[in-house]
Amino acid sequence: MEMKKEQYQYIWYSLHKLISEDKDTEKIYFKVSPKISPYMELNMEEINYAALDKEYILETNPFYRFTHVFNEFMNPDLPIGEKLKGEMVNILLHMLGNLDLQEGLNKRIILNRIIIRELEEGRYGEEIQKCFSVLNRREKIAIADGIQDKYRYDREWEIFKKVMSKIYKDSIIYDSIDEQEKIIIYINEKKTTENKKKELLIEKLFMPLGLKSRCFWGAHFPVLGVDEVMRIGEMVIF
Repeated sequence: MEMKKEQYQYIWYSLHKLISEDKDTEKIYFKVSPKISPYMELNMEEINYAALDKEYILETNPFYRFTHVFNEFMNPDLPIGEKLKGEMVNILLHMLGNLDLQEGLNKRIILNRIIIRELEEGRYGEEIQKCFSVLNRREKIAIADGIQDKYRYDREWEIFKKVMSKIYKDSIIYDSIDEQEKIIIYINEKKTTENKKKELLIEKLFMPLGLKSRCFWGAHFPVLGVDEVMRIGEMVIF
């Protein structure tokens, strides 16, 4: 789901960010900020998403959209302790953020859920099911996105490259100079059983018919004129 800049200031965006990266949303602890702008819900400039592997406190302005919820609740005369009030604020903001996410579901997200369920249930075949089972949430969404694009557009080659780059960000695909219908795939990852299943899954679902491939893992093959891949000990000859 592509975000517009103005959407970053809402509490649901921080939850969406973690969900899309297969991280635990409970790592976020929402608290009322004493100094946040009255014109935004979150101060996005102060958020370091790289730190969200640990518990992370996000200061919010709950009155930006939820005055009707928090006006009485934040009354200083309310006979509950500050610690309990803080815990309740965190729980309420998590609930409201998740409601935002549910209300924002669009057709593409709904179709992705259906596709993911069908892949997990083996509707695309047992081999595809086994390969799909090793993916994390973000990777499963990337595969489902690719399947939707495949049925919607007649651009198999572009979709194949797009999905490959989403699963393996450092992957490079080359045309073979000696065989017209062969491609060379470089993936900057270790050749593990799990990674081989992921690569096979992408080929089975997205590689155009008639194409053959050869995959290189970890060490890149040398390319004349490109110093980064011509280092001894960091390349493979074929």
